[in-house]
This record gives sequence, C-alpha cells and structure tokens, in this order.
Amino acid sequence: MTLATVLSDDQLYVDTTKLTCNFYLSLEVEVATGGGVAHTQCGGRTLAHDVIDTSYSLLAAGLGGFDAANSFAPRIHDNAPVHTDITDTFPYLGAPH
Repeated sequence: MTLATVLSDDQLYVDTTKLTCNFYLSLEVEVATGGGVAHTQCGGRTLAHDVIDTSYSLLAAGLGGFDAANSFAPRIHDNAPVHTDITDTFPYLGAPH
C-alpha cells in the first residue's frame, strides 16, 4: 500500500541541495520506508539510469529487489543495455536499443 501511495503521486522529486544523482528514486525510497532509508542523493533520474530495471525491482520485490551491499543495484534485469551514447544536443540519445 505504501508503494502504491508513493507511485500514485506521479511526480519525480529532486533534492537540489544534493550534488550527486546516481540513485534513481532515492527520495521515493525514503518516503516509502518512512525515513528508514535516508536519501543521500538528489533523486530524479538521468538519461543514463536503467529506469526499467530499477522500477521492476522495486515493484516486484520492494527494497529486497536491491543489493544494499552493491550501492542498491537492482536485482531484476531486462538485459537491455543503458544508453552510453548521450549527447548535449536534441534528441540527446543515439538510436533506440
């Protein structure tokens, strides 16, 4: 129920006081755990994040879907590589994978 409440808000939160943004959904995880896992990064997401792996891991297994000893790496994978061909000009990404 907590996860449904967090996801139904349908907003992506970003903490602009944090300088590092490597953990997609870090603010949402803090809210979902009632502050049990405090965010140390800005949240939000960048083009280099594997949003599907992270989202599916969270939806299917909750916090158990992440490897806490490995920087909360997702445990569920779709085997699609993340984009490494990011540019500074529109459309910002190379060809679809």
